[in-house]
Amino acid sequence: MYDVHVVGGGPVGCICARELARSGMKVLVSEEHSHIGIPVQCSGLISVDGLNSLGVDYSRAVMNRVSGARIYSPRMNEIVVGDGKTRACVVDRSMLDIILSDQAEAAGANIRLGDRVKRSTLNGRIVVGADGAASSVASWFGFPSISEFTICMQADYSEVRVSDCSNIELFLSNERFPGFFGWLIPTGEDSARVGLGAHAQFKGAVPPIKKLFEAFVSSKHIADALDGAREDVRIAGIIPMKMREKTVESNILLVGDAAGQAKATTGGGIVFGCAAARIAAKCIASGEISRYEESWRSELGEDLLLHYKLRSIFNSLTDNRIESLFGMAKMLGVESFLNRFGEMDKPTKMVEKLKEKSYAPIYAAYSMLME
Repeated sequence: MYDVHVVGGGPVGCICARELARSGMKVLVSEEHSHIGIPVQCSGLISVDGLNSLGVDYSRAVMNRVSGARIYSPRMNEIVVGDGKTRACVVDRSMLDIILSDQAEAAGANIRLGDRVKRSTLNGRIVVGADGAASSVASWFGFPSISEFTICMQADYSEVRVSDCSNIELFLSNERFPGFFGWLIPTGEDSARVGLGAHAQFKGAVPPIKKLFEAFVSSKHIADALDGAREDVRIAGIIPMKMREKTVESNILLVGDAAGQAKATTGGGIVFGCAAARIAAKCIASGEISRYEESWRSELGEDLLLHYKLRSIFNSLTDNRIESLFGMAKMLGVESFLNRFGEMDKPTKMVEKLKEKSYAPIYAAYSMLME
């Protein structure tokens, strides 16, 4: 029997396994798919700070470097941010997963591919569920359900008319993308990922994601960019929008999407999930598993909660209200503020900057929204 059985061989599971193996523990990682990193279910857009926190040379996985964004309102007005400095990278998620898997193996972890674990085949004194938003580990051991999700669909295109590969494009509309947003993310000079998400409740109606996607790629702005392009692959997946109420019980821990440790504003889960994986490994290695819940919530919970509050407020807005707030934000100088203090992962840092006297009007508008 292993000291720790990690279920799930994505970045979160592999980083947890790497840290545990480095501490001298005997670790098994079970990945249900036959290849690491396949299928890809991620936009691949990760902040530079977030990538640097992974503790690995990720350069082989970088497909594109991003320095700015064009954010479109429901009526296609735009806010443009970016100062020419690389803020994020678009990565080949398959390659990133392989790099992290190789690192975990090099540290001593045993990684089994095509290993569809059942509760009866778990093989560790301690079990870490890193098996995604629809976690089997969480279900087997009676953890409370995650109540809110986003259903996403995305396609990779080649021969795209990319106007500026250093800028991503985000589209806001609760009519076209109910409870989320749309995106066009350049992966190179003539290639891009186009996708969208829609909000869903646990055991609630599933949004018509394929219909929404087809309408999006047929809209003028996207259709113009994709004129003559080739769709190479299309994927769909789910992202947790809310933290799971409980993530540790006895010798069972949940990390990453399985724990709901994703940004509700954008759906990104790698940065927070991998940070939680390191916390979990530290608690396990020190024999203090029960401290995991308090530890990760203390370090990550405030930002994750603010992401969720911002998402909840946005989801309540009509498109007319979004348009009005969009215009107000532009008038108040939000572009200048975001160029100086924009933060993809930790919104609490931006809120602290908003409290400075020079940004009082923006902070006043923010405070009114949060009431």
